[in-house]
Amino acid sequence: MNQVAPFVPGFENDIFISYAHIDNAPPPDKKDGWVTFFHTALQVRLRQLLGAELAIWRDAKVQGNDYLSDTLLKQFPKIAVLVSILSPRYIQSEWCLRELQEFAEVAEKTGGLSIEDKARIFKVVKTLISREEHPKPLQGLLGYEFFAVDAHKDRAAEFRPELGPEAEQKFFAKLEDLAYDIHLLLKTLKARQSGAPATTRASGSGPAVYLAPTTSDLSEAYDKIRRELLERNCRVLPAGDLPLHNTVALKNRVLADLGLCKFSVHLIGAKYGFVPEDETHSLIEIQHELASAFSRSVALSRLIWLPPGLQTSDERQQKFIHALRTGAYAQERADLLETPLEELKSSILAKLRNGKTNGASATVPAGPARIYLICCEQDRDAVAPLEDYLYAQGFEVELPAFEGDETQLREAHQDKLMLCEAALIYGGAITDAWLSSKKADLQKVFGWGRQQPLKATAIYLASPEIVFKQRFRSREINVLKNFAAFAPENLRDFIAALRK
Repeated sequence: MNQVAPFVPGFENDIFISYAHIDNAPPPDKKDGWVTFFHTALQVRLRQLLGAELAIWRDAKVQGNDYLSDTLLKQFPKIAVLVSILSPRYIQSEWCLRELQEFAEVAEKTGGLSIEDKARIFKVVKTLISREEHPKPLQGLLGYEFFAVDAHKDRAAEFRPELGPEAEQKFFAKLEDLAYDIHLLLKTLKARQSGAPATTRASGSGPAVYLAPTTSDLSEAYDKIRRELLERNCRVLPAGDLPLHNTVALKNRVLADLGLCKFSVHLIGAKYGFVPEDETHSLIEIQHELASAFSRSVALSRLIWLPPGLQTSDERQQKFIHALRTGAYAQERADLLETPLEELKSSILAKLRNGKTNGASATVPAGPARIYLICCEQDRDAVAPLEDYLYAQGFEVELPAFEGDETQLREAHQDKLMLCEAALIYGGAITDAWLSSKKADLQKVFGWGRQQPLKATAIYLASPEIVFKQRFRSREINVLKNFAAFAPENLRDFIAALRK
């Protein structure tokens, strides 16, 4: 057993590492295996984060069978945190599964299995295993995946440091996330054991953000976004385990977390993902549906991100992605981004920085009524007659920004929609996707923080006359069709609504 004094009083060991011994078999020409390397690296990093020694223990003896000894059983009440290293052998091992089950039962009697929504069990996934195969006590945990999915090869590559600098870098990046979360939980446990008020949380103490758990193909992107939020002292939810085996409890938990958050972030990949018991939709889709419904009642804004060029062979995911792009409510009070990950990070930071989130407000400035004339860059010349006519009527007319990077253009577009009194979408050299996106933006402004409704909105469809424009119609917004030369009378009702 460990001879080092534990960091958390009342326990003999701060951490017990549960693993299948075959996963610690050393590679050729190496003395130590993966688990030994992991153990050493975790201990070093936790010492640095805590600024103190701590006791980490694992059973290094190779067992000839799956018998869980009484000696080991007696140690569980004296262990603060369990780290389970999941692998194909782990889920087949009666020994490992008993360790997991015994710790979970004992933990409930020694301070509770969860502390401030953070489980005392940390799931380290060494090898890709479908969530359906995870042991039940681990299925609801978010986990720390020490592998990356190669979508082109349809397989996962483990972060094994002996494979080279890139694999080693990814290993330590994932270890940093794990160590950071463990050190926060150990500090909370120590404060609780000593009777002092907790000075830290399993996440930050700043604005709360719902970062929806995603599929394994986007785990690296998820980790980067989570790291970015934690570095800015955000509280990242959900924290701890999700009750995946109770649909009602799962949905109530997600809704409760959403109610605490400024906005939600949803990463959508090629995989459909885990389907909870008694459900037909994946966890990813359930979270989006709940956030979408929640946003309509409390103006929660959402960021939905799809990697550029995303393709999937799963028909369920194809249907879900199509609904995200075209559904009537999918993008209400949401931004659908199909951009590089850095653009998503910029959008998140803009929300945190500018307060364009739940509870924010934007006041339309005094002066001439401001019309935001929305057009694509190819229509800058074609829209000139409308711009000149509206200006002559005494209105302040603004066109979109056309210069800058994608984040700057998006922010400028949102600012103009927040501050205008009317919006007119001009459709000349456009696509149906562009038009749908701009129409959806008119519904998102309340999620961005606008409090006053727009006085007038309309879509003005102009030449060239093509099929989708001919067939376009809407019950939500006035659609004006004029494929000939501009005629002022087309704007009569729009101007009357604005002046009224």
